[in-house]
Amino acid sequence: MVTDGQKTHVYRVGRGNYAKIDPLFECARQDLKQRFPELYTLVSKESLTNHYLRKLSSTEEAT
Repeated sequence: MVTDGQKTHVYRVGRGNYAKIDPLFECARQDLKQRFPELYTLVSKESLTNHYLRKLSSTEEAT
């Protein structure tokens, strides 16, 4: 997650693959209150924990 105080961005960065950065979310500050549930779904502790647990239980992490 990156912000300059005016916009908030969330990117997916592959492990060790900085050439491929996928944007997942972008929001202006004035829209953040309305779009916060969407942002929280992407970056909450629970969401990230579930994401990494799925990766650890799959062969995706091994490649």
